[in-house]
Amino acid sequence: MIYSNEVIEQVRMANEIVALISSYLPLKQKGNNYFGLCPFHNEKSPSFCVSSERQIYHCFGCGASGNVFTFIMQTENYNFGEAVRFLAERANYTLPEFKNDEADKNLRYKNKLIEMNAVAARHFYHNLTDSQFALQYLFDRNISKTSIKKFGLGYAKSDLYNHLLAKGYEKKDILAAGLAVENKSGKILDRFFNRIMFPIFNIYGKIIGFGARTINDSKPKYLNSPETILFNKSTNLYNINLACKSKSKQLILTEGYIDVISVFQAGCENVCAALGTAFNIKHARLIKNHFDSVILLFDSDEAGIKAILRAIPILNSVGIESKVLQLPNAKDPDEYIKKFGSDSFKNLLKNSVNSFDFQVNNVKKKYDLNNPADKVKFTKETAQIISGLNDTIKKEIYINEISKSMQISSDILKNELDKFEPFEFKFENKKTNSQLPIDKAKSDFINIVAKNPDIYPQIEKYLSADDLGGGVYSKLLQLIYSFYDRSSDLNPATLINYFELPVEQSLAAEILNNDVAYDDIQKALTDIIKIIKKYNVAQKISAVSDMEDLKALLSEKKTIEHFEFRKD
Repeated sequence: MIYSNEVIEQVRMANEIVALISSYLPLKQKGNNYFGLCPFHNEKSPSFCVSSERQIYHCFGCGASGNVFTFIMQTENYNFGEAVRFLAERANYTLPEFKNDEADKNLRYKNKLIEMNAVAARHFYHNLTDSQFALQYLFDRNISKTSIKKFGLGYAKSDLYNHLLAKGYEKKDILAAGLAVENKSGKILDRFFNRIMFPIFNIYGKIIGFGARTINDSKPKYLNSPETILFNKSTNLYNINLACKSKSKQLILTEGYIDVISVFQAGCENVCAALGTAFNIKHARLIKNHFDSVILLFDSDEAGIKAILRAIPILNSVGIESKVLQLPNAKDPDEYIKKFGSDSFKNLLKNSVNSFDFQVNNVKKKYDLNNPADKVKFTKETAQIISGLNDTIKKEIYINEISKSMQISSDILKNELDKFEPFEFKFENKKTNSQLPIDKAKSDFINIVAKNPDIYPQIEKYLSADDLGGGVYSKLLQLIYSFYDRSSDLNPATLINYFELPVEQSLAAEILNNDVAYDDIQKALTDIIKIIKKYNVAQKISAVSDMEDLKALLSEKKTIEHFEFRKD
């Protein structure tokens, strides 16, 4: 962290959470807590709860949780450092100068590369304004001057490396930013040449890389920045910074830079695209932090349909509603808008198809439903699609629909569902409480330990932080243990300070905010510790190859069965 834990805690304490959140939305007191309409999802009845005592918030509708830093990060699209500075300024708290430690050095280096990217983007933009040929290419694609400025588009010649050297940047940093390459003979060359440049911004509006499209027949057609300390195409989306500013809770997800700009120009600013890589779980989690639903607007060809069918279960796995829009008489959004106009496109968006119906209709095309054998195959494939849904209500509705249309018993269809494993991507869907048993055990264990400091001397010898498998769970338990070691009072909001990412803060807050109540804590801890220890042994058994090691693990598994926690 940039600032010490003491400074961060002082900033948090200087910003009372009820007063802070009340400046963003109306809150009404009910008992010891305050309630309002959640700012992170659409709702009619208030489910957003703010605890003055714990200094944290929790939405019972969408699961959003955290402290004052989390709230500012989610509402203002700030990173952790920016949230600390924002709240310090709000409270008239003077922050100390950065410490000269490793974290500060890394941050300064990242900022240096971000600054260099901004210099490169300005250079590309000036090249574009000086090149009638490159400008005409964009105008021919119906990209306006306003959009050129809005998206910071540019043109790469072969002069960037020397330009950056002249600005005082070093060779090693230019290479590290992915703006130049070194060939086998040691000569430094610009990575991008004779290409239209698309700056790629992170969610905070900082340029982290570039996408580039050739304007002649050279290959490859598209070229992105390489993986760098700033840029990872698997964790970012093109135009995520502007899409989040749209205030819409629905995202339009398309495939290319030009498609994004065309949709944006059509009046739909809530649009993004993946960066030359297949849509993945990390993309879905990024979207989940800012949007409730997605319209998949991919190309209408076979590759586009495959991409849609892959994206749907990934979105389902993180609890994001999805729809599909296929454009008639056009291969992509850019072509459709050129042919039929913005109004026609926006009207078409309203007719997006539910993703489940899209999947089922796609399966129907493969079979003749008048043929009994095909009917069986269709039902089995449809059952597999239903099994990928996290929402139990949706599952029930779709089971009934399919059973009626196929004229089979819903019980038979449910039995078929049981044959399929859940979708491979696991992520907690807070709206449906689909928490994995092992995660619930970890969460309950942390919660009990946090609320019962008297059991700490006995409990720490049975489960260490490492036993929780890393991540938020392990870090949170280690923090609690260290607080007890120092005889410090535990405050949920203080513990959350130690996490910088909103998704980690939210999970930590949800764990600490969970009101776990057991009549018999000793029995509860016995059961919970057994679950965690059995899970850990099972993980080791699945990876072991040595027979002696396997025997030892099986013996350990038997020992766990007889474990009993006793409070001395």
